[in-house]
Amino acid sequence: MTPINWLTAISICFLPIGSCMPTGNADFPSKVSFPASGDEKQINGTGRFYRLSFEEKDIPSDFSYSDSDSSMMLSAEWIEVTGKVDGNMLNIHVEPNLTGKPRSITLEISGGLVFPTVKIEQSK
Repeated sequence: MTPINWLTAISICFLPIGSCMPTGNADFPSKVSFPASGDEKQINGTGRFYRLSFEEKDIPSDFSYSDSDSSMMLSAEWIEVTGKVDGNMLNIHVEPNLTGKPRSITLEISGGLVFPTVKIEQSK
């Protein structure tokens, strides 16, 4: 077998594995917008996740996990994100914006080989 045929054979063997894995943002939206009045929205993706965090490390946040029902919660001053470990659906609750300025935060979703990010924006 020539080197090119060898590489082709290897890539064909791994093609079915790679084609089943989520790519890019794992179908999670790259941005979710909220009105100043606050709201709750649900987002879905194809990738499963096991940890949530905010990209902005200077914003105090809290992550918790419950063994009893495999639920996760990530919260900061004006936002709360909940979901189930190994799930693909997240609930985002945003408090009313009384600051007079638009605000945003970036949600990082950790799950296997894909790490989607979702920018969450709220108008003033």
